[in-house]
Amino acid sequence: MIDDTREIPDSGHGPASSRPQFHPSRDEVAKILESSTIRHHASRWASNLRFLTFDDSCEDDFDSNCTTLTTSQNEETPLRGQCQPCARRVPIPSGHMCESHTINRTRIPDRETELHKYADPCVHVREHSCDDCQHIPLFPNELKVTKFRIRRVYPLNVEKAAHCTDFVAVSYCWSSEKNDDKTIPYKVIEEDGRVRDSRASNATIDRVVAFARENGFRMIWIDQECIEQDNPEEKERAIQAMDYVYLRAHTSIALFHAELQQKHLECVLLAYEAQMARFRKHRGRKALHGCRKVSLPTMCEAVSMIINDRWNTRAWILQEAFSSSGRMVLLFPRVKNVNVGSWLLICHELSQSELAVRLDTIQDCLQICTPMILPELRRALQIKENESNRHRAQTGQMRITRPMKKTRQSRGNTNDQGVLDNANEIRTTIKRLQLFHPIAPEHPCKIILGNLNPRRTCNAAVALTYLHLRGLERVVDKLAIIANICSYDRRLNTVELEKTQRSLGACILTLALANGDFSLLIPQIYRSPKTVAIEFPACDGDEFSWLHCLTQNLQDAESTDWNPYGPTTGGNSTASIRLSEKGLSFPGILWNINKFLNLQTLQVKYGDSWQRLRKAKDLSRPSPRTVRLATTHLLFEIIKCLVSMGEKHVANSIFNSTSYWRWNSRDTVTQSDMVESVDQFPPGLQIENRKGMFSLDSSPDGWCHQCWLIDRVMEKGGFWVGSMVKQKQAEKVGEIIVDEATAAEQTLDGGETSTAAKHDHDSDIGISQNAELDLSQEQTSSMDAKELKFLQRGHSSNLLIASLMTLMGQQAVEFSKEYLESMEAGGDNPISSYIGPQSLSIFAICSARLRHGLDDTCQRQAIFDIDGNAGGQTIVLTPFQMTLESIPRPAMRGMSVSWVVETVDENAENGNKKTIESMERFKVKGMTKGMWQLTLAVSGRYEIS
Repeated sequence: MIDDTREIPDSGHGPASSRPQFHPSRDEVAKILESSTIRHHASRWASNLRFLTFDDSCEDDFDSNCTTLTTSQNEETPLRGQCQPCARRVPIPSGHMCESHTINRTRIPDRETELHKYADPCVHVREHSCDDCQHIPLFPNELKVTKFRIRRVYPLNVEKAAHCTDFVAVSYCWSSEKNDDKTIPYKVIEEDGRVRDSRASNATIDRVVAFARENGFRMIWIDQECIEQDNPEEKERAIQAMDYVYLRAHTSIALFHAELQQKHLECVLLAYEAQMARFRKHRGRKALHGCRKVSLPTMCEAVSMIINDRWNTRAWILQEAFSSSGRMVLLFPRVKNVNVGSWLLICHELSQSELAVRLDTIQDCLQICTPMILPELRRALQIKENESNRHRAQTGQMRITRPMKKTRQSRGNTNDQGVLDNANEIRTTIKRLQLFHPIAPEHPCKIILGNLNPRRTCNAAVALTYLHLRGLERVVDKLAIIANICSYDRRLNTVELEKTQRSLGACILTLALANGDFSLLIPQIYRSPKTVAIEFPACDGDEFSWLHCLTQNLQDAESTDWNPYGPTTGGNSTASIRLSEKGLSFPGILWNINKFLNLQTLQVKYGDSWQRLRKAKDLSRPSPRTVRLATTHLLFEIIKCLVSMGEKHVANSIFNSTSYWRWNSRDTVTQSDMVESVDQFPPGLQIENRKGMFSLDSSPDGWCHQCWLIDRVMEKGGFWVGSMVKQKQAEKVGEIIVDEATAAEQTLDGGETSTAAKHDHDSDIGISQNAELDLSQEQTSSMDAKELKFLQRGHSSNLLIASLMTLMGQQAVEFSKEYLESMEAGGDNPISSYIGPQSLSIFAICSARLRHGLDDTCQRQAIFDIDGNAGGQTIVLTPFQMTLESIPRPAMRGMSVSWVVETVDENAENGNKKTIESMERFKVKGMTKGMWQLTLAVSGRYEIS
């Protein structure tokens, strides 16, 4: 199989290598889908893991008589013990307060006071122990640990799996961790009493054990030791469930090898301290006083050592970093005589033997350093390229040289060249600097129930972007990595695909679409020149009408944003999407673009000024601040003008697609009072008070994706508006949208529905808004004021309630024996027999609003970057995806996610017309940007061929 998704490195010499291109046909997609599976045992496997623990059974004796000691849970065991620093009564280190950014599910009152008591058990042991695991011995504080035992928190034969998550998961590079020939490996006792040599190197185990006993952890999860390497079935389950391990772990640690010297640390520590000191809680004296010099070449060298570490070059490690969801700590070897006391960047409380830095924190530090070192790196690269060009010219291989601009010599010690001596490493550093790790997503709060940690997810475009520069021995494994990173339910059998498929890109695109992830179909995520026209297949034939030419180059995909994260968000569906050789079907909203809104007053007033800004180039190009002020000014004017015209639905569509979710909100925790409508604007709101009102998404040209709306007003004096199209033959209020395969399973007389027809297609379930509501006045008047207020809550409140209901539902079914049996009974598509908690929650909320006639979805209107006509011949189809309707709003919502379609004439037979609405089919003509109101409802189910 060819990896046609990985970026080909640019050596800077000669023409670039030809790129492999693919375009999966209908038959190829059908062939790939034959290898699809569902991972329904992943969560259960990860809930009862094997752990590497200290063996305290016997001294220097590994006979079978010792294997039964301390292996079963003893409910009478009292919680005792201290971590190494508390046992030695080491003073609490100065620096930032770790409790301000760690998740302690069992909060200890007055933690700072308790830390100074050095009690038995100490604070750290109490935080990292529970009733289920406290019978497992702690690692000794003074002895070198050389013998270990594999244990589970619960035996395999228990009916209820363990909920304990007080363990450390280790992320490291296998190839860099090996024992030499003279090293005697440690001994490990397996569950059955067998004694074997440790598979991980002694050095790796020593580092992990040191971290565990410094923090009071009893259990370590390290893949080489805790996965049965000689059991193929166990290894396959582990590969498919690896993300659950790092998601459930209390803390994940990454073992770096970069040895940062004092000069390197001072550069990054100073940069971070200067920017973040006012935002972080501090304990003890502060490290930064007065002004200090920073050597830019040394900072470049320090950053290069961090981002080019072997840990950051492997693809498998990327999924571990993503899945840890903000709970990963990077461990750097502590070089002798290095002094980092009191600095905020270092987590002094987490480790004293090494330098511990949280992954999110190091990413913030890199964001601070990048503007300072990027010009220095580019200047150095230009020098090296000119030197190379002169050498090539002297040897007769002439190449056009780019003149080097004179730049001011950077301040600081110019003798520290380091990374700046190697052109290839400079190029790699620049690229990895931009793609080290995504910035932590913005969110109002976290809701944790039981051991279900909130999870950060991303789409396939983001996963591919961060995999570009990471190596992989087996190409097809990238499918499992992307599936784990994106938390896909539907998987592909990599063993079978490796035998039958040549293009990895075709498999990844099929995998993403089958899981309801349409990110790879969005034109704006590809690095392509504006002059490149987006072409769609001219005729049906063997090609899909919606598969445009840019999808041939997945190596050009570039996106760096997490999916929306927090209690007011939702995930996309797997089961509501049907991908086959016929086409792609999904629930969505159909719009008829048939109304033009005249805003010529704004065109006359601002048209010339806006056009001058848009056409300005080079030195006259407006600054980012000017672009932001001009764009927000005109958006405010457009919304104000629409309100005065009585077009509040249109104004709300624009506001929901451009507003900042924290604007004018007093509830900083749940954002339940978020402003979602123009009716909620503060009285007397003026354009001068719009600060913080808008949040726009930057585009590669330096402007914003939402600027198309202003362009239309200034060029054409207005824009076309679309109204929702009711799907034909809808007969039920609040009818669940299902596909043809499900419809065929239902009976004509309304009898029992088959098992496969009871599913609600997980999170993308929609409520059909097509039927007439027959509500009596008595029903409406019978509601009291509290019930009416509850039903009239906004979109953010509905999402929050749905999240709470979903968490409770997931907690109830996660370890349910009946649930697993039903999944197994589902056959090839077991998820189709199960109603997802999120789907059920959204269905309940929408049904309640429909029942009382409080839903205005049918009256809503949308705006698209396309010309319509009064005859209603222009139709746009917007797929319903929970990520697009989440709060905070994803940047993808400002891109081209809607299709311009035309009806396909097809006289296919529709079964069960009495109970199921027919699915309309369309052919795609193009894609367009749009703005619509946040919603949880759909107008029907559609298919694009």
